[in-house]
Amino acid sequence: MRLPKSAKSLGPWAKELVDECFASREARADLNRMWLSYYYCGTSEGQQAVYNRTFAHVERLGSMLFSPVDARFMLEGDSSDDDQALSMLAAGGRHLNREFHRCNVDLCFGSAVTWALVKGATLVKQLWGHDGLEPWLVQPEQFGVLREDIADLDRQEAFVERTFMTQSALARTLVDHPSKKAIMAHVESTLKSRTDDDPGADNYLMQIVVGSTAPVSTTQTGPNAMVNWINTVPRPMLAPEVVKRLVRLDELWVVDDDRQDYTTIRTIDDLVIEGEDRHRNLSGVKEEHPYTKVCPNEVDGYFWGLSEIANVFKLQELLNSQLERLQKVAALKADPPRAFIGFTGMTQAKYNALRSPGAMISEDAPNAKIEKLDPDVSPELLIERINATIQYFDDQAGFTPVLMGQGEQGVRSQAQAQTLARNSSPRMRDRALLVERQAGDLGEYSLKLMASKDAEVHRTEDGQEFILKQLDALQYRTTIDSHTSSPAFQEDNRNLGVMLKKLGVIDDESTLVMVHPPHEDTLTRKARAKAKAQAQMVQQHPELLLGKGGARGKKAAA
Repeated sequence: MRLPKSAKSLGPWAKELVDECFASREARADLNRMWLSYYYCGTSEGQQAVYNRTFAHVERLGSMLFSPVDARFMLEGDSSDDDQALSMLAAGGRHLNREFHRCNVDLCFGSAVTWALVKGATLVKQLWGHDGLEPWLVQPEQFGVLREDIADLDRQEAFVERTFMTQSALARTLVDHPSKKAIMAHVESTLKSRTDDDPGADNYLMQIVVGSTAPVSTTQTGPNAMVNWINTVPRPMLAPEVVKRLVRLDELWVVDDDRQDYTTIRTIDDLVIEGEDRHRNLSGVKEEHPYTKVCPNEVDGYFWGLSEIANVFKLQELLNSQLERLQKVAALKADPPRAFIGFTGMTQAKYNALRSPGAMISEDAPNAKIEKLDPDVSPELLIERINATIQYFDDQAGFTPVLMGQGEQGVRSQAQAQTLARNSSPRMRDRALLVERQAGDLGEYSLKLMASKDAEVHRTEDGQEFILKQLDALQYRTTIDSHTSSPAFQEDNRNLGVMLKKLGVIDDESTLVMVHPPHEDTLTRKARAKAKAQAQMVQQHPELLLGKGGARGKKAAA
């Protein structure tokens, strides 16, 4: 895409492109608002359901697809690389793992997986802060792409993120800008209540980029601005004065054909504050952008994917009606209506008195009787149907009884249980592999960002010093080590590591790398010291290699 040569035409051109990227924003926001209501409340109206199975379904599925506790990266090099290059890649992978967990990138990605299950897709924006990596969760309502029929973000010609920030936060972003005073004066003169994009005018999720990472939306109620959220969720509050001071910032990323790189254009209304005087990539990594798309349910030819709730919201509605019917039947069974046949002068006051403990009634009519009119439906039958509906939720996600830790009839050994778990989890594994690939993309960009921003000297196991920038010269690929991002693979990998150790194919250190036990670094150092001591012992006493009886056999042969 070619950018306008004239600085005056850049603003209108960028605004038109932003509007094209946000063409479906309102429709997507309305749909996501409904999925959010099902997620938090179990109903489409925002009223709390008796049993919100949708929330538990999404949370459990998200935990199965990605576990932020155990996720570890590995830098895979080429088989022709020398030992020095492989040692650098191993040290770089360890540093990436430490920073990925220390800066809470793993937690941010885990949250992105959960929200992507709710809304179809989310994004993680990886920035560089004063303490290293600084991840931000970007909700789909605040993001737009030029071609929604292209699912891959890296193939988009243009995409945009919309944020709201305070004037003080905007001033900090313009600290080195030559036109800072003119920009702030323009913002001060034009800032007013808006009816089309102000966060107080609709229910869009607004991400305040300073002071909080929580997405909120506000509506004016009384003296304060209340967040228009679901009733059962804690609601933050924003003063109306704060809402009025918020500045809308559109950050447009365009593939620049002239530079063969991304160009970042930032606009406030029609005012261009970045990209007018110079074209540059604000990510800090050449030919890269800071966004990683997270989408567990990809749809061919649609960028935003499919919400997991779209598969189960009808089941939630069925479950709500079944529970409501069960409550009514149970209440009628506990206190059924009664028919007083042959009674004269029966009033409500007499009936209430009859229901008191120890009450009695008499009637002179010989055929007088009292009949209970309780429903001819067993509550146990309704409970059985409710349990069947709950099992439908598990079937939609691919959960089997074995995967959920439940026993299976006829299974009497661990080998049988492992076989059943392996054969019943292909759907879950496929989705976990997709999320794992997306986590690997985030890890690879994080490493590139650290390499461009951090000049710290690192050391390999053999004491070689290097900086992360030197890894750019190596051909490597960032992957999730031993599929540690998903519990669907962890048990198989542990069993594989133990089996290879028993067969003598791998040593103690390689076994620890595969099974990832607690205090892995300490155990690895001890295993390394043990292997070194054994090597020295064998060097001093080579006859140990012959094993038991080896010396006698060698003497007899002589």
